[in-house]
Amino acid sequence: MPDYESRNLLNALPEPVLVIAPDRQITVANGAALNLFGPNLVGQNFDRVIRHPECLRAIDAVLAGEENAEASFSLPVPVRTTLRVKVERLKASKVFENGLVVSFRDISHVVEAEQMRSDFVANVSHELRSPLTALNGFIETLKGPAKNDEATREKFLDIMGREAGRMNRLIGDLLSLSKVEVNEHVRPTGDVDVFAVLQRVVAQLQPLAEEVDVAIELPQPGFETSISGDDEQLVQVFQNLIENAIKYGSSGEKVTVFI
Repeated sequence: MPDYESRNLLNALPEPVLVIAPDRQITVANGAALNLFGPNLVGQNFDRVIRHPECLRAIDAVLAGEENAEASFSLPVPVRTTLRVKVERLKASKVFENGLVVSFRDISHVVEAEQMRSDFVANVSHELRSPLTALNGFIETLKGPAKNDEATREKFLDIMGREAGRMNRLIGDLLSLSKVEVNEHVRPTGDVDVFAVLQRVVAQLQPLAEEVDVAIELPQPGFETSISGDDEQLVQVFQNLIENAIKYGSSGEKVTVFI
């Protein structure tokens, strides 16, 4: 059995860790494992604690001679959690007997992010298909029946301009998402005047606000508004927030931006 110092070392690990004997009996469970799977794990058969087939196959593979194996499974309660399991062969030593060490990593955020990415791409693909279909229809009409109809041509060109702008915004969203993912762990190094950024954003959105009869109010703050940040990313954030407020607000209302 592991000594006191080794148990303390395992308990210091933030990830749940189990040590399993060749007969599949749990011999060690650190504190994180007890919090995840419940108390009294030591002495239980691993198969009674975790019954997910993929996880059990990983255990079987290492017991059969593999050096290591990985699997993923989900715990539905109390909150659905997706875990990545890594099983390693444990060589006999003065501290541990022959067996396996099984570690668990919570990858729920990764799975959720991938699902959000998939949903976003699917939605954008759908949104792009509609204006593209409309543009193709207008082009065919302008090349055919409305070839010499000036009024229809002007009307269709106006609609085509709006649809092209819509596609441009969708593509811009995709590029922004890609850039955020690339730079998500990069801390900004420059200083940005938030009020100046907001003034630029409000000026850019003023035509849209006037079109739907919405007023934008940006009170002058009475304090310093310089912060550490990325100018372009802050513009994107504020533009999205204020644009949504304009689009989904009521005509004749006012959008007030406070710092």
